[in-house]
Amino acid sequence: MSRIERSFAFSIALCAFFAAIAAHANAQADTPQVLLQSASGTQEGAVDRECNRTSPISTYKINYFTLNRLPNDKNAQVKFQFSAKYKFFNRDVFVLDHPLSLYLAYSQKSLWNVGQDSMPFEESNYNPEAFFDYQVNLARGAATLRDIILSPYEHESNGLAGPLSRGWNRFYAAVRLGFLPIEEKCDFDSTPKDRIEVFLKAWHAYGYSDETTYLQTINSNKTFIGYEGFGEVSLLFRDIIVHGDDWGNSFEITSRIGGKDNLELQYVQKVPGLNFLPYIQYWHGYDETLLRFDRFEDRTFMGVSFVY
Repeated sequence: MSRIERSFAFSIALCAFFAAIAAHANAQADTPQVLLQSASGTQEGAVDRECNRTSPISTYKINYFTLNRLPNDKNAQVKFQFSAKYKFFNRDVFVLDHPLSLYLAYSQKSLWNVGQDSMPFEESNYNPEAFFDYQVNLARGAATLRDIILSPYEHESNGLAGPLSRGWNRFYAAVRLGFLPIEEKCDFDSTPKDRIEVFLKAWHAYGYSDETTYLQTINSNKTFIGYEGFGEVSLLFRDIIVHGDDWGNSFEITSRIGGKDNLELQYVQKVPGLNFLPYIQYWHGYDETLLRFDRFEDRTFMGVSFVY
């Protein structure tokens, strides 16, 4: 059995395991039920997660376009990211009254050296993946288990050749927990929201021989996974500064689990009447991009974020 086949088997087994947990915790689920329903319809007792969204394409990670210095500085660099997910089927499978969806996603992060004469791109990281999203929305006490996410395959590489080539693969499991629910309304992102969210992601990595070769060439005794770790944790706060009916904001802290020092802070502010959102990012530590995975950075970027 190939590594990819094993990762698919791993995801299926985890889906079955978490479905069993939901069955035990859901008092109304006396017997297993599997129902098919259009994504634009509603299931009694289930949240309409798409708010009648007609497009299968939606925002995935934060999309932004930022600058760290004024363009006339030789070290000025633009950093931007665009990310989207595609809902593969227009009908959800309901397992124990909870929808299970398959998504394909793509993210790209780039560094553009605008302060240099020829304004070359330093690097772009290409990050396709596939994942199953089991939307549980199961409340227990102050916490709500919002999502169980399982990915049989995620890839990231920089598309460069020779000694600058970097790339790796992984499969992962993740959960999203919410605290202090916010009254739902259809906005740019129609998933249920909470004042505080915790996102935990654990992965198994493979296919990083280019990084191993690079570390050997510089006589380093460290490993690529020693930098990347085996997972990450994010803590997100909503509406903590300026907020109201037409205002809103989010502040997110993300760090790797088990790797080298790594901390990313992101702040997004919604402003009435604007189609973009003011955005600030602070990066501290290693692994800002694949080419910089072993380089310590301490940088701030400011710009705009956008959703679709």
